[in-house]
Amino acid sequence: MCLKADPRFECGWCIQDRKCSLRQECTGGGSVQPSEVVGWMHATSGNSRCTHPKITKLFPETGPRQGGTRVTILGENLGLQFRDIKTGVRLGKVPCVPIEEEYVSAEK
Repeated sequence: MCLKADPRFECGWCIQDRKCSLRQECTGGGSVQPSEVVGWMHATSGNSRCTHPKITKLFPETGPRQGGTRVTILGENLGLQFRDIKTGVRLGKVPCVPIEEEYVSAEK
């Protein structure tokens, strides 16, 4: 959620501090100017990615064995853009086909 904040807020992920912060408050860059902070990520910086995805809800929780059931996955860090998840979604060993129109960056 932090990485997809509007760039005008200069909010992003501070790698050193391991938290979401304002760019100028990120200590990862030591004494460099805020515009040169190393270790600060935002979706527009080109160095960002969602790691450690966490599923908080999956529905429906059951379906027919033969498959074909549309499933909704909710969570955190579920990619910043559709291309991040396009070919990597699986339920067990079964590959899924994500629907781009229903994708919500990082959450669904």
